[in-house]
Amino acid sequence: MADPSPSPVRPEHAPLSREVADDLLSVLQAFERVVRWGFRTQQHPDDPGPAAQATLFYLLRHEPARAKDIADWLGVGAAPMSRQLADLEAQGLVGRVPDPDDARAALTSLTDAGQEAVRELRARRVTVLQQALGGLADEEVRDFTGSMERMVEEFRRGLHAVKGARP
Repeated sequence: MADPSPSPVRPEHAPLSREVADDLLSVLQAFERVVRWGFRTQQHPDDPGPAAQATLFYLLRHEPARAKDIADWLGVGAAPMSRQLADLEAQGLVGRVPDPDDARAALTSLTDAGQEAVRELRARRVTVLQQALGGLADEEVRDFTGSMERMVEEFRRGLHAVKGARP
């Protein structure tokens, strides 16, 4: 991805202005709504639900993973994650094996069926993005992607400073 243009560096721990943060919140909320709506247009009746999809997408990039790591990443508790993984395992989309480094934990990975399901979901989402953003040049989207990656990383870094915050 192309790096976004360098931006002025703010003094450490200096908060954004309230106006800028409020504008960003409005845009992020609108972006989230329109992206979810776009992805729902390609949803199939037998697709896993949104929480299951988030778990599968996480595993696509971070397998094998402990349930705690998945739960932390998705911002959910241990009990809901345990139920989610049990459901996905019953559907044959994930498999779990004992963690060789911690006998109390298990490592979760996508099964072949899970890999196929998540590849299909991802392909449909990519198609939605290609069609919906067809009016933008690749370079514009690369720049936006680079800026968003930087914002995600900065947001994570900032949250780590907040007691009790999870990524």
